[in-house]
Amino acid sequence: MHPASKLSLFSHFFGLEDPRIDRTKMHLLLDIIALAICAVIGGAEGWEEIEDFGHDKHDWLKRFLRLPNGIPSHDTISRVFRRLKPEAFQECFLSWVQALNEKLTLGQQAVDGKSNEITPIPELLRLIELHGAIVTIDAMGCQKKIAQDIAEGGGDYVLAVKDNQPTLHAALQEHSLRYMRRTLSTRTFVDS
Repeated sequence: MHPASKLSLFSHFFGLEDPRIDRTKMHLLLDIIALAICAVIGGAEGWEEIEDFGHDKHDWLKRFLRLPNGIPSHDTISRVFRRLKPEAFQECFLSWVQALNEKLTLGQQAVDGKSNEITPIPELLRLIELHGAIVTIDAMGCQKKIAQDIAEGGGDYVLAVKDNQPTLHAALQEHSLRYMRRTLSTRTFVDS
């Protein structure tokens, strides 16, 4: 097994039973699950927002999902998730999260109500082993001093870049796409 495939969402959900009857399968189960998880990670709250995320990010999603009939409707997404066995979904999801957890360290630091997250980030960085780590921080933490602290600690960093830096944003999207293609190259598609 390719090392990256252990972290692939698809390898953990591949055996999940599809509750739909064959004649109603316009969308692949793994596409629906991946869309929903990506959307929720991206801040979607509810079935309609998951569908909206899919339409907004269609070109990006199409790079690693099959989407043979486009983005499923929010009704389809909701119907599929209602019919999935919750315990089976939970088992697959936890398996994926545990595989990620073997490779990830998560940290949290409280923010004073009169401050923002820039202040506690350096404090948190001092508490964790940075050597060989990859630190991800959202746009608020995209500060030269924070990046310098991570590098000096022996780590690498991924800092969020907003659309107001189009050249850098495009370069990072392309790099992410290459990584996803490499990670998903061992994915086996199952036609419905």
